[in-house]
Amino acid sequence: MNEKSDIMIKNLKTKMKNHKSIEIQKFITLCALDIIVETAMGATADFQSAGDNDYVNAIYSGNFLNL
Repeated sequence: MNEKSDIMIKNLKTKMKNHKSIEIQKFITLCALDIIVETAMGATADFQSAGDNDYVNAIYSGNFLNL
């Protein structure tokens, strides 16, 4: 969890250099997904660094059937 949280904080700091305010929900969601995949499934997912991803897009759209 600490490793994934450190990645999130690094990403937040990078984003805050160019913006006064940011929407934090996406950062937290991607961090949580990374943690869940690694702890519950034993796999490594790098959602925080991967950029666009069909799975993440499906979560945001609420349409899990189009994975």
